[in-house]
Amino acid sequence: MELYRQASVGIALADALDEMVTTQQISPALEAKIKAQFDTSVAKVLKAEVTNKVTFKATCKSFNKLESIHRYSFSDITVKLESGVVLRAQGPTKLVACDINAV
Repeated sequence: MELYRQASVGIALADALDEMVTTQQISPALEAKIKAQFDTSVAKVLKAEVTNKVTFKATCKSFNKLESIHRYSFSDITVKLESGVVLRAQGPTKLVACDINAV
């Protein structure tokens, strides 16, 4: 699963690894192994540590499901956190989710 590689930390990791491969500090095989471990570790930590819940209301512009990956595109989204904090976004917002058994 490469779900978390589009997060800022995943992008930074990929950039750093690409640079290390380019300068021959690590092999492409090691780069692939590190990325795979990143995916596994992030999924494991999120599953074990994240317990907060959010609710949201939005206009769903598109939905796509491929295997166990769900992709949504929303507009005019309002997100309410458990703490009571409310966030609003007027422009397009994307959400990617996967089935719990796929992680």
